[in-house]
Amino acid sequence: MGVVHHLKDMFNVRKDRSAFFTPSPDAETIVSPARAMEIFDVLKNMKHLAYGYTDDGCYARAHLMCRQILDMNAVPQKAWAFETEKRDLVVNYPEGDQIWWFHVAPVLKVDNGKGGYVAMVLDPSLFDGPATVKEWREVMKAEADQVFIVDCGAAPKGYTGDYTPFHRTGWTTDAKAKKLMFDYVPLQGLNGGMPTVFPSRMRAESANDAVMPQTRFYKGAAACPNPKA
Repeated sequence: MGVVHHLKDMFNVRKDRSAFFTPSPDAETIVSPARAMEIFDVLKNMKHLAYGYTDDGCYARAHLMCRQILDMNAVPQKAWAFETEKRDLVVNYPEGDQIWWFHVAPVLKVDNGKGGYVAMVLDPSLFDGPATVKEWREVMKAEADQVFIVDCGAAPKGYTGDYTPFHRTGWTTDAKAKKLMFDYVPLQGLNGGMPTVFPSRMRAESANDAVMPQTRFYKGAAACPNPKA
């Protein structure tokens, strides 16, 4: 059975791709708000990720961000948003509207100070800090039923891929994602400057607190053009 499973991975036919995102045994499944902010700031400063090129590439950014989060000993998930027949995903950037048919970004479970957690999306292409799923979807004009949160390696409902909606993570995915970002980084800002991201409530509140209270509670729940093969 071991050989069969290995062959399935080699030829990318196994549906469950979670083995490609295995956290360390002591990785944090729920992080503090301060830790979530720290991880977000590391992600946004990854200059090789083309956050400012919004026409395409969210799937590659999300993949590489999840890799970084795992390296920081935390356990990410992914938030996916999709258009419907009646509702597009539209972001009203100050520089102009962006329309997507899907979007994806990493998610962390953040301690809510009440014995539970809230899912926070880490998306430097849209926000200046971690955002609740509600903040994240509303900036794209999406309703709750257009958003899915799944474990890394799992496909969102109705789709077959976990890297893009139709492509599964495989042995060459890291290299493909890095190559796509290498191609897109020079395209940032060519149409009049980098897009202006939106303020997250967590960022605003952390700016007002020397130490973010652990009792703070956040209520809450992507979108790229058709991905390249």
